[in-house]
Formats: sequence, C-alpha cells, structure tokens
Amino acid sequence: MANSRIIAKAVATFIAVAGLAATGTASAQAPDRILFNAKVVTLDAKSSIASAIAISGDSISAVGDDKSIRALAGAGTDMIDAGGRTVIPGLIDSHLHAIRAGVTHRLEVDWSAVTSLDEGLAKIAAAAKARPGAWVLVPGGWHVNQFKEGRAPTPDELAKAGGENPVYVQHLYDYAVLNRKGLERLAITKDSKLPPNGKIVLDDKGEPTGLIDADLPTLSNLFTRTASPNFDEQVAGTRAFLQLLASSGLTGVIDAAGGGMTPEAYLPLFHLWQRRELPIRVSFYTNGRPGQELADLKAYQTMLPRDFGDNWMKALGFGEVVVWGMHDGPLGRTANFKPRPGAPETLREITQWLAARGQRMQIHATSDNAASQILDIIEDTDKKSSIKALRWTIAHIEDATPQTLTRMKTLGMGYMVQNRLFFEGDSWPKTVTPAVSAKAPPIKDAMAAGLVVGAGTDGTRPSTYNPFVTLQWLVTGKSVKGTIVRTKENSPTREEALRMHTQGSAWFAGDEDKRGTIAAGKWADLVVLDADYFAVPEERIGAIRPDVTLVAGRLAYDRHGLYSPPGPSIRF
Repeated sequence: MANSRIIAKAVATFIAVAGLAATGTASAQAPDRILFNAKVVTLDAKSSIASAIAISGDSISAVGDDKSIRALAGAGTDMIDAGGRTVIPGLIDSHLHAIRAGVTHRLEVDWSAVTSLDEGLAKIAAAAKARPGAWVLVPGGWHVNQFKEGRAPTPDELAKAGGENPVYVQHLYDYAVLNRKGLERLAITKDSKLPPNGKIVLDDKGEPTGLIDADLPTLSNLFTRTASPNFDEQVAGTRAFLQLLASSGLTGVIDAAGGGMTPEAYLPLFHLWQRRELPIRVSFYTNGRPGQELADLKAYQTMLPRDFGDNWMKALGFGEVVVWGMHDGPLGRTANFKPRPGAPETLREITQWLAARGQRMQIHATSDNAASQILDIIEDTDKKSSIKALRWTIAHIEDATPQTLTRMKTLGMGYMVQNRLFFEGDSWPKTVTPAVSAKAPPIKDAMAAGLVVGAGTDGTRPSTYNPFVTLQWLVTGKSVKGTIVRTKENSPTREEALRMHTQGSAWFAGDEDKRGTIAAGKWADLVVLDADYFAVPEERIGAIRPDVTLVAGRLAYDRHGLYSPPGPSIRF
C-alpha cells in the first residue's frame, strides 16, 4: 500500500499539467527562422541532401536550397548562416538510464572521455575540493581499456585524490573501489555483508582494502547507500544531465527504467516538465520491485497508460526489467540462463495483462538463450491477445540468432542495440564462438529480417552516453582498444547507423511521423555538427561534437554562439 501511495503521488504531479502540443504542420506564413548555407542530411526516402531549412514555431516548415528557402523570409525572420556545416536530424537514444543518472548527477564525476588515470584522479580531486566532505561518485560509464595505464585506480590513489571526501568508483557492473573515507561512511568492515553477492577484498592483515567484487544487484544496492541528494539537488542534477545530453547531440531519449528506479526517482523529471524546462524530449518506461512486479505494474500502468503525456514527456509502458527473476544480467554471465522459480509464470501473467490492455513493453535479454525463453511466453500471449501492433521490444541480445530475430519480426517487435561491446569487446568475445562475435550484435541479420532497429547506449553505468561513440562503434565494429569485434560485412553503413539513432529510435516512442528525418511538418529537432559525419575518418566519428542542438526549434545547446540571434529559447 505504501508503494502504491508513493506512485500515486508521483503520478499526480505528472497529470496535473496541460500538454505542450506540437504544431506538426507546415506554416504558410513567413518562418520564424531560416538555417542556410548548410549540408542538410534529411534521411528522407531518397537520402536527399538540402542546404536550407525554414522553421515556424516548433516545426520545420520547408526544406530545400538556399535560394528557395531564403525567399520565404519575412521582416522578422531570423537568418542563421551555418557556415557550410553538416546538419542531421536530432539523435535519439533508444535505451538510456537518464532519469536515474540525473538524480545523482551533481555528485558524479564523468570519466567517459578520460584517457588516463592521472586525468581521472585530477577530476576526483577537483570535485572533492569543490564539495568538501561530500561523496564523489564515478558510477560507471568508463573502462580500464580506455586508460593508457590499462587499470583501475587503487584505494590509496582514491584516498590521495579525495582527501577527506568519501569516494566511490564503479567499473561497469564488475567491481567498485572505495577510499578509506568511503568505507567508513558506509560502515563496511571485514565482517560486513554486501547482499546479494558482494565480496569484500581483504589485505594481508585481514582488513578491507577498498576493493569490492560484485555484480549488478550488489553494486546497485551499494550505490544507493552512498548519497541521498535532496529534491532541489535532484532537480538541478536532472536539468544538468539532460543539458549534457543536448550538448552531445541528443534531442530525445527513451529511458529504460531498470535497477534503483523508485516512484520518487521520477519526481525531478515531472517537476521540470511541469515548468516547461525540459531541454530535450524524454519518453520513459517504468518497472517494479523484485517480487512485486505485477502489483507495481498495475499501480503504474493504471495511472500512466500508453502514450500518456505530451511531445516533451511521455509514458511508454512497462520494462526493461519486467520480472527480476527473468533478468539475465550484464554481458559475460548469461551463457546458460535459468530463470528463478516462478519467474516464467509471473512473466506470462504480466504479458497477458499488458497485451489485453494494449500496453507497450520493453524487456531486457543479454543472451539469445534468455530471449528464446521470453519469446516462448510472448508467443503464447499473442495467441490470446495480439501484440503485433504494440511495438514490444527486446533490448541487447548481443548473440541473437536469425531464428530469434525472425520470431521477433513475426510478433511485430523491435530490436534495441547498444554500444556495450565498445567497452567489453576485448573480453565478451572470449565467451562465444568467433562466428557469433563477428556479428555481435547481429544488426545486419536484424535488418534482413525486416526488424526496426533502434540505437542507444545503455548509459550511464555500463557504457558512455555519447551517441557519436555509438555511431563510430556501429560503423567500425571496433572496441575502445581498437580491436575488431564485428566484421565490416556485418556492420551497418554510416547512413544505416544514423538512421538507427534517429528514425529507428523514434519508432519505439511512436514518433516516427514527427521526428527522425528532416522534412516539412516534422518537429524542428536538429543538430549542427562541427565536422561532416559522412567525410571524417571512421575512427574520428566518436570525436564529432555538436555546435548547435535545436529541440522544437529552440536552442538547447550553442557551442560557439552560432545561433544568433537566438529567438525563443528554453529556460535553463
């Protein structure tokens, strides 16, 4: 009952506000602004390249050449010279844990682009100096292979960098390193228990070193004990993190819920939405507590039906962890997945409840083994209540077989892929055959099967949130160390990869008619790049940066003041 009341309180905040409707149609009046002298990658059916875009209100009113589009200008039209830059549709991350990241963002240190331990430790030292006594958190999003030293920091190094601040550094979902202050703050001793599977590494005197070997549920539990920012800090962190995503070229995300997502975690997002202060669009899923999935599902979905919301924030459905006992965890630990007793029956009950009510579902499956077991249940559900128009999806499946992909297509499902093998491409392939690794994830097979494929990151803990790193990884198939994992013939082209991160991801939010391409009538969600995505060397795609990000025609990010005069802008 208590959890239901919390959910009801969170949703009450959500539903108290009127929608922010997009125009969605071209305007016959003079446009508010014109972007010209650009290489406009429209991603339309003909892969057309234009040079100018007219924007009226929050939508694109015309696309074409400079002469024809500039002729539409009126006395009050803002004219923006792109200086020959490349313009692409706004990028959408189809599977990102953005809401969770925002809650603690103000206490976190970003190591996603750090190339050495010295640099990473300097960031920790700076954060500790700026917030004396506060937790300094690095909750994933990096890998030892990106460091020239090829290793994680030691507890002693964290002690020196953090001083009197407690420091917590997490490596994917493998282990965590804490300084002495961190151990003290969490009251971790040699006799402590870290459920469900944590192991405290001891020194030769039998005392904790600061290294904790663990797994996803253990590290999720441990992280929740580190810091409890107040509501204002959570709101500020959520705003700052979404702005960071805008500066990375994202104009929208689909939040995947996952571990640690209580009803209260959504309140900062609702607060910003209520005040019309979201810099990018956020669609989201919800999932329940272990052992309470069905009850929590009913509480959430009864009040947040499919597509409830508006053009800036929208509830999509249930997932990614539909039933915790069917959750096969991170990469490398799922070869022979065995659900917990009773989990398949609970999943069957939940899928039937969702299908009968026309609700969306997203479900996690790292391995083909787990995906096959999930599909057995979904196929039975489909016989009772068709899901073929509901756009259910499975995320991850790095080793998906053609048979699994065909089964998904038959059910009208979609396939979400993430850049997890960018970090783990030097370890995970050792657990599968070379033939499986050469396709992982099997994007080309999925396309051949006719599946809609959406690109994402699974950030921020198991990977970086940077969409251009994802695009580079999609095209090259190479890990962070440069190791070829997926072969060239099994990798998408640059255009195919870009479509996955725009059109493909938009499909999962039910918005492919409103965004994902640059065309009259679609939302003015655009990114102006500092380099030509189609011309830079493949290994430099990840280094591309946005100069300008527009969402609904409004400024979400402006790197060099290119967008001047700015016209209407979101309040930051």
